[in-house]
Amino acid sequence: MEERCKRCLRICKWLDATDIPEFYSFKSLSASDVLTMLEEALRTHTFQMLLLRQFARSQGNQLAMTFVPTLSGLETCSIALIAQCATTASGTELWFRFGVDDEVCEFEAVVDEFHRVLNETVNMLKDRDSSSC
Repeated sequence: MEERCKRCLRICKWLDATDIPEFYSFKSLSASDVLTMLEEALRTHTFQMLLLRQFARSQGNQLAMTFVPTLSGLETCSIALIAQCATTASGTELWFRFGVDDEVCEFEAVVDEFHRVLNETVNMLKDRDSSSC
């Protein structure tokens, strides 16, 4: 992991292959439920500084999304989000992998918005999971 990312406390910090991502566990929601709700929430959210450029979902419980900043000068930059789910004996686990262009990291407001929206979405999933029990 790059030094600048070790200091960054935002959820979108870069992860090397040896880094362990944070896992989010759900007891009532299936992997398909989690990815469907995550996709819908991020696809329909009205971002201020980001635009969802493309998204795709695999049969293997993965969702990939690419966001681009709307700020002038950052149009060629992107944030790649890969959400993965696995079914375990205790329910469903969700984790993320990210790819954030260096130039995006220079604009804290863009990173903050991505961080805030992703955290809100995870909290919404947790709420739906607890209300399904």
